[in-house]
This record gives sequence, C-alpha cells and structure tokens, in this order.
Amino acid sequence: MEKVPNPAVWLGNIWDRMPPPSQATSLSEWARTFQLDPNDVRVFDGLQAFIFMAGRTQQAVSDLNLPEKIKRAHLSWTSAFSEVMQQAVGNGAWSNSRHRFTAVARSQLQTCELWLDQICASSEETSGEFEQILEELDNLRASVQDADVEEDFKILLLDIIESMRRAISEYDIRGGVGVQQALGEILGHALRRTDLVARNAKGDLLARAGKVLKRVAFVGGVIKGGAEIYLILQKIFLPAG
Repeated sequence: MEKVPNPAVWLGNIWDRMPPPSQATSLSEWARTFQLDPNDVRVFDGLQAFIFMAGRTQQAVSDLNLPEKIKRAHLSWTSAFSEVMQQAVGNGAWSNSRHRFTAVARSQLQTCELWLDQICASSEETSGEFEQILEELDNLRASVQDADVEEDFKILLLDIIESMRRAISEYDIRGGVGVQQALGEILGHALRRTDLVARNAKGDLLARAGKVLKRVAFVGGVIKGGAEIYLILQKIFLPAG
C-alpha cells in the first residue's frame, strides 16, 4: 500500500456509530460509540484519537489545492470537536455532546472523505494491509519462539511484536494515536536494551521486525506525518535504509 489511510474515513466510521441524543451519560455513550464496555477506561483513548484524527483530517484538507473559501465551508464540522473532551469529563447528558454532530456537519465530512480519497488509501486497501500485517506478526512470533537466540532478546522481540499487534487490533478505537503510542512503547523497549539490539543486529529476526514495523507506521499515517519516533526506530531496526 503506497498511500496512508484516509483519516476522514476513520473519523466518519466512528461518527456513524454515535447513538442518538438521550439523557444517558456522556461517557457511557462514548464507550458505546467505540464499542467498549461502559466502564472501560480506553474510552479516553478513543476520545483522544477522535480529536487527533479530526485534526489530521483538517490539516490534510487544508493542504489540498482548492480555493480557501471552499475548504473553509467544508471544514466547519470541526467546531463540533471544540468541547468534546470537556463534555466527556463532565459526564453530563449525552444529548449535550451529540447535538453538535449534525447531519449537515456529517455531510461536510463526507465531502472531505471524497476529496482525500484521491490522495489516501481506500478502506479496502487499509483493511487488506491490516490483515497482511497481522499474518506477518503471527509468522514472526513463531520464528522468534523457535529461534536459538538469547532469551532476553527473544522476550524483547515478543514485547515489540505485541505492541505492534495491539496497535493494529485497536485501530478502530485509537486510530493513528494508537499507532504512535505503540511506536513509543517499542522505542522504550529498544532503548532500554540497546545492548541486546547491538549483539543481535546481524540476525534475520531484527530485520524482519523492522520491515513489519515500517508497515505498521505507514498504515497509521505516521511516516508521512514525519514522526520523530519512527525516525529513531528506523535507525535501530533498519540501519541500512
């Protein structure tokens, strides 16, 4: 896949899951939106991702070569996000948050989806890429478990594989935020044991992990965003390029 996923599509998919206005609590309905249990603390990860992907969509549309007046008219939906976190933390009635996300605003976002489809990967391409990555991670995990390497290095790689799997599996909840958080976890694992990485740098396992890592970063839209975390990881796992 040569294009990063369309952030407006991810945002629209979450938007379409929102329950109608009601007097239920805001947090319980956000949890429903992210397909989580009512008391799952990951609801705040989902909200952070929701806001993050709105910003990413806004930036991507702003970068398009379209008249400013037209872009502004189709970005007015972003105002719905201005108090999302505040309303959630206050945990008032869901209707106080839901009324901001109107049918008109959703229509504007759909236009942004169509515009960005010209430069981003389709939902089908993204889904296919996820399936391939998860299959590669399964194969890599089996190879690591069977490998004749230091036990500590094996544990390090298994931790890294789990971080990548979690990012892909929870993309629907955390979007690009989840991928960036996973890269941060992987960076922490790698920097804590640079001695292990250095001793095993010539092996096949590290190179394979690096190639999958690059795909995970790309599918989360991180590389084109110029994330510094990925650049550091690239030097660790893919020193030759």
